[in-house]
Amino acid sequence: MGRRKSKLSKSDSNVLFDRDILGSFVRRVMKDGKKQIAENIVNESFRIASEELNNDVQKIAKEVINKVKPIVEVKSRRVGGSTYPVPVEVRPKRAYMLALKWTIDAANNKKGMCMIKKFSSELINIISGGKSDAMTKRENVHKMAEANKAFEHFGSK
Repeated sequence: MGRRKSKLSKSDSNVLFDRDILGSFVRRVMKDGKKQIAENIVNESFRIASEELNNDVQKIAKEVINKVKPIVEVKSRRVGGSTYPVPVEVRPKRAYMLALKWTIDAANNKKGMCMIKKFSSELINIISGGKSDAMTKRENVHKMAEANKAFEHFGSK
């Protein structure tokens, strides 16, 4: 006998902002189930960034994701006893999640400020083209893929 699947409930707490992208940021920032704190961090960070850049919050969120999203990445393939780093295209959903992860990790790794300031400065740096750890991570992944382009033929099965 089949069982009824439980429906996922959507939170209405982020009414002001784009629920999809900012909700994803909230879920990635959240620690130990403290969603209200995570929402405050994300909302305040995006508000600061929007004031600084004179831009809409939704546009900032989409632009941050699109700038940090990787196009290719390197995966290991075992061929004939040897392991080769093979460049492969990143699926859109994975690229989205990597962009979220890299942006939040870059903010977490900064020292000496509260999370709101760290996250908002990371958002501002990504959009303004300044020195951003998330963009550096993306560039490093692309450089690795470019360096291992010789093993590209191992990727197709």
